[in-house]
Amino acid sequence: MYFRDFVEELKSALKKPLPGREAQFQMIPDPSVKTFYHETNFMNAKKGAVMIVFFQRNKDVIFPMIKRQDYEGVHSGQIALPGGKKDPSDVDFQQTALRETFEEIGIHEHKIHVIGKLSEIYIPPSNFLIYPFVGVLYEEPNYYPDLNEVADIYEINVKDLMNPACITKQNMKLFNGLEVSTPCFNIDQKIIWGGTAMILSEMRTILLNIQSHFLSY
Repeated sequence: MYFRDFVEELKSALKKPLPGREAQFQMIPDPSVKTFYHETNFMNAKKGAVMIVFFQRNKDVIFPMIKRQDYEGVHSGQIALPGGKKDPSDVDFQQTALRETFEEIGIHEHKIHVIGKLSEIYIPPSNFLIYPFVGVLYEEPNYYPDLNEVADIYEINVKDLMNPACITKQNMKLFNGLEVSTPCFNIDQKIIWGGTAMILSEMRTILLNIQSHFLSY
């Protein structure tokens, strides 16, 4: 299957009913936070958006993630998808995801073809409601990270995400100093957990229904 075929099949899958919270909750750090998932919190939350952007390299499909800089905040040093808070000048959340992807890792929005979106996800520790979008590039990107926010850029092979062996549990330290044993993705010794892992869990669930050699690990 060629990359454009993969893109068309994924685009079609994203138009169908999404797995939503059932898939997200497979990677939830603490089951008790499910109680925060009600409309009142959603309405009062800060709003933001992130981007999963796929591209082909040789016989693989890749997407970039970032390692956040260390800072005084809830998500310090975590591995995340490029994205951020909605700006008043953004016309919609898709524009937020595109703008933040450009600002954080330097991929210009006119190069990203947005093919759909995933379910929104609420992040209780930072009180954010996040809208994840899915895009594709038809060329390999050049990265220009914003070093004020981005400590590193990691390229994730979709085949590694599809490998069941990457799903594990690990003790992670929360922003308040407490530790929690949480499901996570361990890809090339990079631990992806929390809200980002929940987003990737839904993406992975959708990809499981796509027949493509790009996904065979």
